[in-house]
Amino acid sequence: MMAGSTLKFSRIRFPWKLRIHCWGGLGSQLFAWAFAEELLNSGFARKITLVLHSSGVTQRNSEITHLSGRIQIKILQDFSASTRTTDSVRSNSSSPRFRGRLISFLSRLQIIIFSEDFQSIKPWTIQLRSHYSHRALSNETLQIVKTTLKNFSTVDNIDTSKSAKTAIHYRLGDLLTLENKTFVSADRVVSALEKIRGLEVREIKNVDVFSDSPEVAVDKLSKQNSSFQYNSVDCPSWDVLVNLLNYPYFIATNSKIGIWVTLLRQLEDSTRVTLVPKELQPTFSFILLKESKKSQIIYY
Repeated sequence: MMAGSTLKFSRIRFPWKLRIHCWGGLGSQLFAWAFAEELLNSGFARKITLVLHSSGVTQRNSEITHLSGRIQIKILQDFSASTRTTDSVRSNSSSPRFRGRLISFLSRLQIIIFSEDFQSIKPWTIQLRSHYSHRALSNETLQIVKTTLKNFSTVDNIDTSKSAKTAIHYRLGDLLTLENKTFVSADRVVSALEKIRGLEVREIKNVDVFSDSPEVAVDKLSKQNSSFQYNSVDCPSWDVLVNLLNYPYFIATNSKIGIWVTLLRQLEDSTRVTLVPKELQPTFSFILLKESKKSQIIYY
């Protein structure tokens, strides 16, 4: 079931909490938090604990512990360089087969579910994992996220190019070294810049670059096309999100931060243009509400 439905939960309060598990950085954590907020806004009467795991491909830290007074946030330090596990249920047994069978059994009973469908959540469900790519968030929830981000942002103190009308969020970081993941190539990002040049009557020269590897990002882009003036902007992830809402043109790469910026820009001026990697098009077909498509999205 998509967000914005008329589904209402029973007001009967059950004694056990629902634990929503999350792995990943700020983008993933925001999706899990937004799902919990939407669940509560739909009449869910039980208490919710958001469990943020440090485990995964790389170690993650909590970036949202200050967000909500009505959702308890628990940080689970379970990262191990040797195991890198993301199981939401852990068994004392060392047997992966036993653990897998246990999780499968609990899933069939819907004690544990791996779905963001509200109807899948039963009174006896105690754990779930929220997946951002299968559901649309309501405009109401997106507005809550946007307002919260702006309340905690220090965006006025960030040094950006005052003349830049275009910004890029270039996700690199651990993608530069991981074998099983990759980043969007610089030539593709530059091709998106060329698309903007085709849309804009005036010459696009200055481009602000936000990245978790700013020097590498600017170097890669400059080598690909030096006709643009790339300005590296260094700021916390929170401020990155807020800042990128304000540019007439925004280029996303493969990151949940880019996905969040694209979603929140749908609440902004309809004249703004967002360029997104074409491999994210199936994701946006799920998570964008038709009525929220205000700003233009171009896939490159």
